[in-house]
Amino acid sequence: MVVTSTSTLTVSAADDYHLWFQQQMQNQYGLSNGSWIFTDSEYANLDNMWAATTKTLVSVPNMPFSYALRVTVGEQTKVPWEIGMGMASHAPVAAGDKIVVSFWVKNNWAEKEGGYIKAFFQDTNTFKPAVYYPVLPTQEWTQYFMSGTAEQDLPVGVGALYLMIGTQLQEFEIGGVTAVNYGPSVSPASLPQSPLGNYAGQEPNAPWRTEAEARIEQLRRGNLQITAVDANGNPVPNAHVHVLMRSHAFDFGTALRAEQILLNRPDDQIYRDKLTNLDGHGNGFNLGVLEYDLQWQSWEGEIDLGFTHEQIISAVDWLRQHDIALRGHALIWPRWFSLPNDLEANQNNPAYLKQRMSDRIVDMMTYPGLAGKFEEWDVLNEPRYNTVIADAFAGQPGYTNGEEVYAELYNLAAATDPNVKLAMNDYNVLNEGGMFIGVQKHLHQILSDLIIKNGGKLDRIGLQTHMSYPFTPPERVYEILDEFAVYNKELRITEFEILINDEAKAGQYMHDFLTILYSHPAATGIVLWNFWDGSHWDHNAPLFRDDWSLKPAGQAYIDLVFNQWWTDETGYTDATGQYAVRGYTGDYLVQVIGPNGLAKTEKVTLGTGDTTLTIVVDQQRVFLPFIAK
Repeated sequence: MVVTSTSTLTVSAADDYHLWFQQQMQNQYGLSNGSWIFTDSEYANLDNMWAATTKTLVSVPNMPFSYALRVTVGEQTKVPWEIGMGMASHAPVAAGDKIVVSFWVKNNWAEKEGGYIKAFFQDTNTFKPAVYYPVLPTQEWTQYFMSGTAEQDLPVGVGALYLMIGTQLQEFEIGGVTAVNYGPSVSPASLPQSPLGNYAGQEPNAPWRTEAEARIEQLRRGNLQITAVDANGNPVPNAHVHVLMRSHAFDFGTALRAEQILLNRPDDQIYRDKLTNLDGHGNGFNLGVLEYDLQWQSWEGEIDLGFTHEQIISAVDWLRQHDIALRGHALIWPRWFSLPNDLEANQNNPAYLKQRMSDRIVDMMTYPGLAGKFEEWDVLNEPRYNTVIADAFAGQPGYTNGEEVYAELYNLAAATDPNVKLAMNDYNVLNEGGMFIGVQKHLHQILSDLIIKNGGKLDRIGLQTHMSYPFTPPERVYEILDEFAVYNKELRITEFEILINDEAKAGQYMHDFLTILYSHPAATGIVLWNFWDGSHWDHNAPLFRDDWSLKPAGQAYIDLVFNQWWTDETGYTDATGQYAVRGYTGDYLVQVIGPNGLAKTEKVTLGTGDTTLTIVVDQQRVFLPFIAK
């Protein structure tokens, strides 16, 4: 029964499953006259699949297909692509061709929920996918489709099905694996595609929403008691009071580029305006991070971004003058192509590496014009996936796996500037449906070694969160945050974006992610990975399109941050000169105007407890203007 033909769908040599599949495509989707990308034998396709783990061929009764591979992932990996499976194409695919890949999967057991398989049909030279689908298997056989248009030619053997299966410990079965090339003329809309974008808890009445709102009420709000008195200390009744929030205690920030602070192209001015006035009422981001300008290679001139140190410092000063706090990104990014060239050239000289890294930390944290202007620095960026520094120290005297050097770097940074918060930044922890369990475990190991075993000074754990399908359900987000809150460090979302093409779904997920994050007691901030398509690395920023029109995700962001979670209250003092308000934690202006026209405006910071403010209403005019909504 083993057939290795690459015939068209109409050839009778196809086995029973491929004949069934041909009928399915014709009857359900009106598709015909394609050609097989693999073989037209289900047995041969399974036999051709390699796997970097245990696989067993089993018979499958009462299904359109007869065979399956039972695949067991019994080894925990540090990176999910260390264990995969797949097979190469038996026929070429040309740029512009429309392709459909289909397979059936069921879960036997998994370390977390139903397990996770990330499927690609990709170029084996560049690893660029033509199509992909995130599979969250169930205990029932389910057919999956992934379809799309090939962007480049994929000769025989270059196009391949690849399944990333090292996401967690799991066992699943896969059968009915096939793929069809329908050529360039078929409409993409006619191709079958398994649903994308749904996630547990997306329902408007999902129970987690009520629970999150209750936590927000407790964690993010406080009571402000205002007492208005005259110059003699007597109460001022019936005084008009305006309590206006100016900035959240929670950090709502963005990545940005110095060029758009420094240059005066038409979009640059709009960009600067949006940084400080997102909502149209003078309220903007309260935290910023320069994407590339402070990276080691660009700072030392190996990558020319077109600006001098003095110009970058002027961009830093502009941000600080506009009340935008700064996090520094990043002191050490431990991969050779993100480090100065001399470090790789001296990779066998740990003493040299340590001196260069130490100099880098001290130089950046004490550099005239930068020192004292950052509230936070990423000492290490992505150490989980990038291990060249740890590898260089591994086995040296005093070092076992080499990660012990991390604690030394953090302690040096702490000694250099004790007032700066020190962070570690890494990825694939909260995204991918929250199903990269091996990734999460490895980050725990690094954090445990850094903090507990080696005594490194660490204040914040940065979780990047570049979201795509599958969306991580809000309750799973909260669960993972809980797991990393055990270190009693602040948790920060450092590079948030939603990399999908469905703006409505991105808007819904922005709302839900912000809500669950804001409700977690260990969370203290979120940084968007830029906010405008025109300066976004993938041209798909969270908030604004190229023409500065607001995306649904941008609307969700503004509605929550500057409306629902914003306090702007007015009223009058009672007979004792008092006025009370419950507001969201942050910085405020409080303006009081007495019946006699005397006034006073004061600043106050509201926490989660009870805050009292006495205002002496004794001035002839209001010195700090208000911007009313």
